[in-house]
Amino acid sequence: VAPLVDARWEPEGPVFGGRLRLRGSAVALYRSDYVGGPVLRPEMIPTGSTLGLPGVDSRRVTGQAEWRKTMISPMGVRWEPFVDARADLYSVSDLPPILGLDDEVIGRSRATAGMDVSYPLIKRLGQGADLILEPMAQISVSTRSDLDPRIPIEDGHTLELDETSLFSIDRFPGYDLYEGGARFTAGARATLRWDEGRQASLFIGRSLRDDREDAFLAPLPDDATNLYDPSGLASDTSDWVVQGSFSPSDRIRGWGHAVIDSAGEIRRAELAVDGRWGRRNLANVSYIIDRSNPLPGPNNRNYEFVQLTGQQFIYGNWGIAASGIADL
Repeated sequence: VAPLVDARWEPEGPVFGGRLRLRGSAVALYRSDYVGGPVLRPEMIPTGSTLGLPGVDSRRVTGQAEWRKTMISPMGVRWEPFVDARADLYSVSDLPPILGLDDEVIGRSRATAGMDVSYPLIKRLGQGADLILEPMAQISVSTRSDLDPRIPIEDGHTLELDETSLFSIDRFPGYDLYEGGARFTAGARATLRWDEGRQASLFIGRSLRDDREDAFLAPLPDDATNLYDPSGLASDTSDWVVQGSFSPSDRIRGWGHAVIDSAGEIRRAELAVDGRWGRRNLANVSYIIDRSNPLPGPNNRNYEFVQLTGQQFIYGNWGIAASGIADL
């Protein structure tokens, strides 16, 4: 990977009453050996032996401009209109020779306009306690996505839907994959606070789109002819996002995150609880499950385990640390 360049510039004052942000990005990626899916789209993967094929090389230059303005109504409703425009230029070489392609130059662009709306509501429950309810929604309309199959997917594999990414304009990390069309996202967060710093919160949200996006489907590592949706965004309805945290004291903290499909099945989830005592002693227990890969049998690469870690200082700077994992 060389070079990798990122730049950002923002004017000091407001532009049309809002914040303007300009971004630039460039990267060159070189591979010595061939790698198939999910780097290459299924239609770009040659049949038969791939032994001795060259690795795909790619170069990208991106320019992006985003404008966003925050307004709060007298009732306390928060409105944030936004506009985002982006242009990419790719140069791709060393695609499998059987495709009959040489050095390919690919240009594409995307424009998005939309609005975020939220309405935080607070209720006092007594001295030192309050409940905050915050319904939130986003509507956005983009030009249709131009996901050219010749562009290798190098930076969009690790999408994890959570409370933050669900409301992002670009929910995929990186630049290779992006969404287009009309989308509506809704969610709600409830937070209970008491006794100066104790709190518990829960968030539930989901996104809907005007049409399916089959380009988000990826081939299984063990079977390139079998496609699945690792992102949870390929359908016209996204996976449900459920996220929560609690801190009943300054020594105990817990949090959880789950992605649930339309049938109510957990695709991925993680729960963890931390405990602290003394100045440096701590312990953690966590449970992690991933059922997102539908390939049957022992090669489906799903997993489920419980992990324990802890440390106890005995004398001065001397202590004992231990960890263990139970594969379920």
